[in-house]
Amino acid sequence: MKKRKIFLLLQSALCAALALLLAVAALGIYREGLAEKTENPLAPVYTAERISARGRLLLPLLLLTAGFALVGTALRIRDEEGLRPVKSGAVPRKTRPAGEKTVRIVLLLGALGLIALGVFNGGAQDVLGKAIRICTECIGLG
Repeated sequence: MKKRKIFLLLQSALCAALALLLAVAALGIYREGLAEKTENPLAPVYTAERISARGRLLLPLLLLTAGFALVGTALRIRDEEGLRPVKSGAVPRKTRPAGEKTVRIVLLLGALGLIALGVFNGGAQDVLGKAIRICTECIGLG
């Protein structure tokens, strides 16, 4: 394999690992906050201390991933076999990646699942409450 291809694969693996670990950290922070909230109903779920504690663990991987991105940009390493725009404006079916439709469906289902989870956790009520407070405080309605 070419060195550039190995570099791109390693960079992709780092990005995927970082995304996965960030998701796991967010769920861990949420779980810890809920556990504390059961003991003290007025306690916040997300605190700066919890976030910084988890963030410190992921900081080396974040810096490594950012370093790879900067090195790749500086050396102009990119996927030469990637999709290029077609002059007619439409991408022919034959040049589309095989699992593109599957990936889009999975991402859409994941997004809808997270939106539903937020609604069931009371996130929509929180957003509405904050919007009402902003309107009444800043604009002076009410």
